[in-house]
Amino acid sequence: EGELFRDAQTSAAIVRKIKERIGDTPLIIKIGALPEDRLAAVIEACLPFIDGVAAINTVPLSIVDAAGHQALPGNGRLKSGVCGAAIAGVATEMTARLLTIRDRLKATFAVVSVGGVMTEDDVDHRLAMGADLVMSATAAMWDPLLAARWKSRQG
Repeated sequence: EGELFRDAQTSAAIVRKIKERIGDTPLIIKIGALPEDRLAAVIEACLPFIDGVAAINTVPLSIVDAAGHQALPGNGRLKSGVCGAAIAGVATEMTARLLTIRDRLKATFAVVSVGGVMTEDDVDHRLAMGADLVMSATAAMWDPLLAARWKSRQG
């Protein structure tokens, strides 16, 4: 529910319609974590229409208190999207998968690595992996000078 990116054919149909409307404007899709086979199917289905893939979004996890009870208030809030350092491993793995798929398909789409990027070293690591771009949202909320510090290190 609410995760259309998991369905290759639906994703491709939506992406095709968007590309028809925006023409030559580059299109980057953002997806969440997927297993290898499903990720490959989504990328292959969307490939004719995209210029880049940004991954990942938050990771849905059960949020419980020390006693194992739902920690977030409200009905149906057991699961929530988790972001920040807690999802760095999943995000790094997705970046590696996207790079492997891009190489296998001999494609040229940009890989935008997102998720768990909290430090300048995290940015360096994702770029060293081969990501074309690295984004940080959660870290930027807590450390608005992260990008400026990273850029100043580049000389």
